[in-house]
Amino acid sequence: VQIRVMGKADIDGVPTRVELTEPIAGSSAPREHEFTAMVDAKARAKMGLKLDPIVTGDMEVKIKQDKSGAEIHVIDLTKAEVTLPWLGWVKGQGIDASASFRLVNKSGTTRLDDFYLEGEGFSAVGSLVFDKKGVVSADFANVTLNKGDVLSVQVKRNGKVYRIKAEGPRYDARGLINKLMHEGGFGDAQGDTSVVVTANIGTVLGFGGAAMNGVSMSYGAVNGWFDNLSMRGTFSQSEYASIVASTSNRETTFEIDTTNAGAALRMVDVYRKMNGGRLLARLSRTAGGPFKGPVNITNFVVENEPRLKSLVNDPAQVQIERGANGDAIRDRLRRMETNRATFQEGKAVIEKGEDFFRVDDGVLRGTQIGFTFDGLLYDANRHMSLSGTFMPGMGLSRAIGLIPVVGELFGNGRDTSLIGITFRLSGPAKNPNIEINPVSIVAPGVFRKVFEFNN
Repeated sequence: VQIRVMGKADIDGVPTRVELTEPIAGSSAPREHEFTAMVDAKARAKMGLKLDPIVTGDMEVKIKQDKSGAEIHVIDLTKAEVTLPWLGWVKGQGIDASASFRLVNKSGTTRLDDFYLEGEGFSAVGSLVFDKKGVVSADFANVTLNKGDVLSVQVKRNGKVYRIKAEGPRYDARGLINKLMHEGGFGDAQGDTSVVVTANIGTVLGFGGAAMNGVSMSYGAVNGWFDNLSMRGTFSQSEYASIVASTSNRETTFEIDTTNAGAALRMVDVYRKMNGGRLLARLSRTAGGPFKGPVNITNFVVENEPRLKSLVNDPAQVQIERGANGDAIRDRLRRMETNRATFQEGKAVIEKGEDFFRVDDGVLRGTQIGFTFDGLLYDANRHMSLSGTFMPGMGLSRAIGLIPVVGELFGNGRDTSLIGITFRLSGPAKNPNIEINPVSIVAPGVFRKVFEFNN
């Protein structure tokens, strides 16, 4: 014999659907208590679950009791947002996800045992401990934030600092890279939490099919603000990448060094047509402002760059004036190798913000061709506005440019060749229009600036 009660109730100010089954008169029927409620942040606080800023928004909670008296929670997180701000990972509202765990309250703490989180492409298995101040510790033996990830993560709170340790054979870092490089980074405080993260990961995946192996990393944030970063890994046995960053008075300086610039630029989704090269850069940023500073790359190859091909594949459009040997110049342009262009040096001063990328004083020097360039690689509307000088025959022109007075007159020093075509790239960044100034092809170096396009 048993009594079953079903209905709605207000529990601690939270509308709750209740289903109760109670045995009576010595019945052996099982006792069952089930509560279902839509829980917001205030309700979670009353329950002893302070999940902000990791979980925000409403979530449906279903609670049962097992034979030991522990509460079994099954949570529908579809309407909630789950965020790991220091990793650039977000489960947005409206994306299906669920969690389940056994909840045990003891000595002022709340334990979540047998914790299991699951959604499309992500999951986590482990346990957590909370108190009134938030997470005390977490231990996840198996974490997948992106499809294919294999990580273990441990979290411990020490005073006001969370120490996070991550290890595993594989991690897809594209979300973190996108957050750091293309969405403003961590310029604004991520809550008010201080964290120290250490990680050792076998393979870290980036954009463009690039991957870094044997990655060791340490990262720190103080009161939610980015403080320091040290990361090192390899692209092959002889190719490495290293990033060291430190912050003083809200200004962060990044020292970047890699012996495979092409792989590094593909990995962070900046440029995908380069192979090889040694890159050195010193960039700085204030709070959430743009990255600024000089970048220098040596001994690299650019392959299958359509914008380079467009400059030389239709030389008929280049008008030759004032008695120049037009046929010879056009023939020289046609014979240039553009599928695989080798450069000895590339340098520029860059300014990279959340929605723009600007280069100044840009120079590319190769055996066959060279460029000078300035302007916007893209703006907030993903439009390009870049102008400069294209210089076929860099070998001859550099030799002339090194001769005092003569080089200055005809070659404009080391960065402009005897034969130079001023150009402008404008329009959509992925498919810009190319304009060529026909007069500039025969103008001596010193006077060519007169004919260059102005941004």
